[in-house]
Amino acid sequence: MELIFLVILGMITTLSLPPFNLFFLNFLTFPLFFIFLIKKSNLHNNLKFFFIYGWAFGFGYFMTNLYWISISLTFDQNFKFLIPLTVIFIPAFLSIFYGLVTIVFMILNPKKKNIKFFFYFFSNFWYPGIHKRVNIYWFSLELDCL
Repeated sequence: MELIFLVILGMITTLSLPPFNLFFLNFLTFPLFFIFLIKKSNLHNNLKFFFIYGWAFGFGYFMTNLYWISISLTFDQNFKFLIPLTVIFIPAFLSIFYGLVTIVFMILNPKKKNIKFFFYFFSNFWYPGIHKRVNIYWFSLELDCL
C-alpha cells in the first residue's frame, strides 16, 4: 500500500509539467514524500527500503511523464511492439536515480537538516535543464562567430 501511495504521489507530481503547468502541486507532493521518508526513518534504517521508496516515487513520475515516447511509436506499425517497453522499462531505469538520491538523503541524516531534501531533489531537476541551456547558449555563440 505504501508503494502505491508513492507511485500515485509521483504521478501527481507530473501534473506540474506542461501541458498542465500546475507547479503548485510540487508544494504538496514533495513535502508529503519528505514526511513519508522521515516517518519511515523512525521505523527502520535499512537503505534498501529507502531505495525502493525513492524508486516507486520516480517510477510514478516517469511513467506518466514519458507518455510522449509511447505516442511517437504509434505512427509506424513496425514500432508498436516497443510500446510496453517504453511504458515500463524506461521509467524503471530512470527511477533508479530517484532511488539513489533517496539513499544519499537518508545517509546524510534528514532529521538534522530538512533543507537537504529539497536541495537533493530539486538539484536533480534543475541542474540538467540549466546545463542544457548553457550548452545551447555557448553553441549559438560559436555559430554567430563563424
